[in-house]
Amino acid sequence: MLVYVVRRILRLVAVMLTVYTLVFLVAHTIPGGPFEEGDLPIEASALANLRKHYRLDQPLWRQYVDSLWAIVRHGDLGPSYMSANRSVNDILADYVPVSLSLGLVAMGLAVALGIPIGLLAAIRRHSPVDRAALLFAVLGVSVPNFVLTPILIVGLSVWLRWLPSGGWAGVWSPRVIIPAVALAVAPAAGLAGYTRSAMLDVLGADYVRTARAKGVSPVGVIARHAFRNALIPVLTIAGLYLARVVTGSFFVETIAAVPGIGRYFVTSISTRDYPVMLGTTLLLAFVVASVNLIVDLLYAAVDPRIRYR
Repeated sequence: MLVYVVRRILRLVAVMLTVYTLVFLVAHTIPGGPFEEGDLPIEASALANLRKHYRLDQPLWRQYVDSLWAIVRHGDLGPSYMSANRSVNDILADYVPVSLSLGLVAMGLAVALGIPIGLLAAIRRHSPVDRAALLFAVLGVSVPNFVLTPILIVGLSVWLRWLPSGGWAGVWSPRVIIPAVALAVAPAAGLAGYTRSAMLDVLGADYVRTARAKGVSPVGVIARHAFRNALIPVLTIAGLYLARVVTGSFFVETIAAVPGIGRYFVTSISTRDYPVMLGTTLLLAFVVASVNLIVDLLYAAVDPRIRYR
């Protein structure tokens, strides 16, 4: 187990280095620059001073090495070109907790809805409950969140006046409901579909029929034999959804006026803010890779037959 974890951590380091290299090269090969895309032209002397101040006049390989060394040695992602007197670390510290909080609320809602719906649909196969669950799964996956968010705002805020239309005041505020639901519908629908399929496969297995033949109660068959084994593929897709929702959604955060990292990341791309682009991408890549590692380690806890040697 320890050897497996060490290997995965080393692989994580290789993935992060690859992401850093690709994003750095792509960002610096885009035509234009961070100080050349504004509405007002900058004098040549001022532009030269800005490039010198941010070391953009250095050779590309030197910028690559210096930036990488600062990240490895001090965890310093550099200054933001567009936000004066603010570092990328400060920006991430301000915006990431918002996206993380919103994503965790959305994922908790998705798990609380999706897995029970899929489980119930598998137990009541071909019943009206099953058909309703399948309809929910299809609609939830088909309707994108940038369509669902305005529908929720118009319906719940404009027409019914039940909830605020946007903004952010923490996870305990009613303002979190609309963006959280908009982010949770697709993962909930996906989890419902995967849970139903996995449960149907497991319920037809030999060991489940043996448990029933031994007189195990229906609840015991589901809880002790079927559900845990069906969780293996569900854990995989849940990990992917978790990484997606906690890293923010530009559409939901923009429409619902949530000051998250997804919204700020797209702004950094349009303004050629290279350090923010690089730091945000590295953070998102680390979140995705870490969630995948945690999901792999959870396999052994869910299914005792899995061992890492």
